[in-house]
Amino acid sequence: IDQAINNFEAEVKRMLSEGHDPKTAVKRAYKKYPVMQLMEPTLRYELVNAFMSGYGDEVPYPSKSISAAMAESWAEDGLNLSRRLYRSSKNIKEEVAAVISRALKQNNGVRSMAKSLFAGYGDGGVIPEADLPRFIKDLQKIPFVVDNTPKSQAAKREIIRNVKRQVSKLTTPGVRAAYNHLIDAVDQGNEARLENAIDVAIQEKTRYNAERIARTENARAYADGQMNRYMNDPDIVAFKWKLSSRHPRFDICDFYANADLYGLGKGVYPKDKFPRLPAHPHCMCHIQPMTDLDVDLEGQHENVEAAGLSYIRSLPKRDQETLLGVNGRKQVLKGDASWRNHAYNWTSETYEVREPEK
Repeated sequence: IDQAINNFEAEVKRMLSEGHDPKTAVKRAYKKYPVMQLMEPTLRYELVNAFMSGYGDEVPYPSKSISAAMAESWAEDGLNLSRRLYRSSKNIKEEVAAVISRALKQNNGVRSMAKSLFAGYGDGGVIPEADLPRFIKDLQKIPFVVDNTPKSQAAKREIIRNVKRQVSKLTTPGVRAAYNHLIDAVDQGNEARLENAIDVAIQEKTRYNAERIARTENARAYADGQMNRYMNDPDIVAFKWKLSSRHPRFDICDFYANADLYGLGKGVYPKDKFPRLPAHPHCMCHIQPMTDLDVDLEGQHENVEAAGLSYIRSLPKRDQETLLGVNGRKQVLKGDASWRNHAYNWTSETYEVREPEK
C-alpha cells in the first residue's frame, strides 16, 4: 500500500506539471495507480487470518471459503468489500482534487497580492519615500512562506529586508529588483505550499481511508470468527460487548458496553440480540462469550427503551450530548422523543453472522 500511495502521488505531481487541472490529474493518476483496489488482495488475506484468530483452534472452513464470506456485505449500506473499496476510491479522488484546488487558489491569491503591492506605482515606478512605511506594512501581510516555523519566519524577514533595501534606493532599477525578488519568493513559497498540500491530501487522506477500511473489516472478520464458533455452542448462553483497551472517547460503544438492556447485566445480550459490530469505522470492540455461570438467565427480560433511558440519565451532560446531540438530549430527557431516534450510530439491527461454506 505504501508503494501504491507513493506512485499515486508522483503521478499526480507529474500530471499537474504538464498543465492538467487538479480533477483531471487526480483522475488519471488514480486510474494508473488505484490504491484501494490494489490493497484488496492483501486485505482479503488479512481477513482470513482475522477470522481464524477469532474462531480459535481447528477452524473447520477452508481459506478460500472464508475469503469469499469475508468479502460479503455486513454493514447497513449493503456494500461488499469490492464495492466498499470502490466507493472509498471515489471519496479519495474527490478529497485530493479539492485540497489541491484550494492550494492553487490560495497560491494565485498570494501572487496577486504581491503584484498588486507594486501596481499603484506604475510599471517599474519609484515608490515615494513617504509611502515606504505603508509599503513595508502591506508587504508583511503577504503569506509568501508556507508556515510559521522559525526557519520560515527567518526566511520571510530576510526577504522583507532585501525588498526594503531595494525600494529604499528610490530608483526604478531598485523597484524592479525588489519586485522580481518578491515574486521569486512568492513562487518558491507557492511551490512549497502546493507540495505540502499534495503530500497531505495523498499521504494522509488516502492512508486514512485505507487504514479505516482495513481496521474495520479486520475487526468484523475477527468477530465473525467468534460468532461462527460460539453461536451454536450450547455452553455459551450470551455475549458481552467489550470495549477495546484503546477505546479513545465516549460514543455508542460505551452505551452498548454499559447499558443493561436485557436484564443480564451491563453490556450482556442474548445471543440473538447482540448489536451489529463494529459499531462505527475504527471500532475495535470485541465479543466476550458468556456461560450460564457468568449470567443469570432467569433474570432475562427485554427492557430496551426504559433501560437505555436509565443509563443515559446516569451520564454526565457532555456524554449525553455526544450520544444524542444537544437538541436530541433535550427532547429525550423531557420525554418528547425516544433515545433510539437520536443516539448516534445506534441501530436496532442485530449481528448477522457471515458463515463460510464447509
